[in-house]
Amino acid sequence: MSKLTLHVDGHLIRAAKEEASARRTSVSKLVSDYFRVLGAKDPEKSEQVPLPPITASLLGCIPGADSHVEDPVQAYVGDLLTVFGVAPVTRVALEAAIASPIEDFEDAVLHEAAVRAGADCIVTRNTADFRLANLPVYTPAQAVQAMDW
Repeated sequence: MSKLTLHVDGHLIRAAKEEASARRTSVSKLVSDYFRVLGAKDPEKSEQVPLPPITASLLGCIPGADSHVEDPVQAYVGDLLTVFGVAPVTRVALEAAIASPIEDFEDAVLHEAAVRAGADCIVTRNTADFRLANLPVYTPAQAVQAMDW
C-alpha cells in the first residue's frame, strides 16, 4: 500500500474526522473508499463488490421487472425503479430537515424530500427513527405485503 500526503483545510479535516467517527472507521479508510469509487469509473480498474446479503436476497423479487442487466446492482436498482419513485433532495427539503423534529439529520432529509415529492410512504429497515414522520413508514417486508405481489 502506498502513502499519500494531502494538504487540506482544517475545517475539512475536522469534518472528515467527525464523519469517520460516526461511521466507526478511519479517515484513511474513507479516503481509500472514495478513491476506489473513482477508480470504478474505469471498468478495467473496478472491483466487483458483492451485494450485502439482504440486498442480494431481494434480487428478482419484483415480478415482470426487466433484469437483463448483467451487473446485479444495476439489475436491482432497475427492479426498484419499476415500482418506486425517487424523491429529489432540494434546498427546500434540506431547510425543512434542519428544522425537523426527526433527530437523525439524514433521516430528516429523506423524510422531507419524500413529503415534498408527494410520496405515499417511506420504506426503511429503521422504522424507529421515523416515529415522528408525517408519512406512513413501513419495513420492506411490510411494503411487499401491502403491495400484494
